[in-house]
Amino acid sequence: MRASALSRKKLPVLIEGSFDINKLELDQWLSLHSPLPLGFASLPVLSGTEGSKEESSNLLCKHVAQELARRMLQAEPRRWANFDQDSLVDELDLLAVAHRYILHYLRIMAIERKVYADATYQIREISHPVERAQPYLDEFKLAMEELSLWSANQPIPSDQRSKAEKPGERGVGMGMGMGMGMGKANDATSKKKAKKKSR
Repeated sequence: MRASALSRKKLPVLIEGSFDINKLELDQWLSLHSPLPLGFASLPVLSGTEGSKEESSNLLCKHVAQELARRMLQAEPRRWANFDQDSLVDELDLLAVAHRYILHYLRIMAIERKVYADATYQIREISHPVERAQPYLDEFKLAMEELSLWSANQPIPSDQRSKAEKPGERGVGMGMGMGMGMGKANDATSKKKAKKKSR
């Protein structure tokens, strides 16, 4: 997420301009490499909230952006000496970065759910495991390519974007990644279960 934020602003991604991985103190290194609160890790942030999904999403985006800024300030205090958390969030558009990564996370989880449903309920009549897995591998690859293009401020080809955004396939909304719908995979799973019951 840090690399995406810096790349979009055409700023150096390397810490202090070198590849030396031992330049950081342990607490700084751990801070940069500890996961940000996505998925189940977001529960402490969202617990007690009673707003809409959109309000919860905005709250999580703000928290992730602030936490990323805090860690960047901790890791490179000299580089960001003229900034505090709020101003660094604004300078690097970290709210937009957090929002994009949450969407990416939700998209990946939606694909994972389709993989699980297909493997568990055999919702497609396919016998070869590689053939069953290939469409999902393609979806994973496409999601990663789109995130890389976004991070580099490059446009997503229209044909590629249309494949990623077919209704019912993508399953990406602004939910928090728990209990989200599965689009067509969910419908197919229900039909498969119904068939089993009727036998």
